[in-house]
Amino acid sequence: MAVINNDSSVFQRIPNELANSIFDFLPNRDIKNLRLICRYLDRHVPLRFNRVFISANPLDVKVFLAIANHDTFRKQVKELIWDATLQSPRSCGNDSDDDYGSDEDSSDDNDYQGQSRFQRGCREAIEDAESRLVDKADGNEQQSLLDNLMTSGRALSYYERLVEEQADVLETRADEEAV
Repeated sequence: MAVINNDSSVFQRIPNELANSIFDFLPNRDIKNLRLICRYLDRHVPLRFNRVFISANPLDVKVFLAIANHDTFRKQVKELIWDATLQSPRSCGNDSDDDYGSDEDSSDDNDYQGQSRFQRGCREAIEDAESRLVDKADGNEQQSLLDNLMTSGRALSYYERLVEEQADVLETRADEEAV
């Protein structure tokens, strides 16, 4: 698709009433894409925020506050969804189970070391995803994601950071204060 970057785009020539009627039928995904390819639409077609999610995640709280403080966006919100799902912290006790085989029994290109439940969970999720992708064509998005996975150690570090951030939000009650 050609990128339309000049101010004399075809959208400027459509009467506002017709353009607004067209944009009302488009899903937000399409509006976002149009806003990315055309400066005129970026300035004149607002995103729609019908639903806003908030959880014990600092990024969710930040986005919620940005929408709440925006004159146009806050008036569009019709539904506030409180996501009460929490990341569970890693257990500190013995993290091995006898019913799992060793990671060393099978070979793969990813960095799986040790016997933690987290690593076994990563392995199982990857194997499940790979089994569903057998019949898919090359170049699909899920295959690309699988090909570019972070190591289990990095994934665990990232997860632990999310758990810490969640604990901070819960401790400071930032999610409740935002509402």
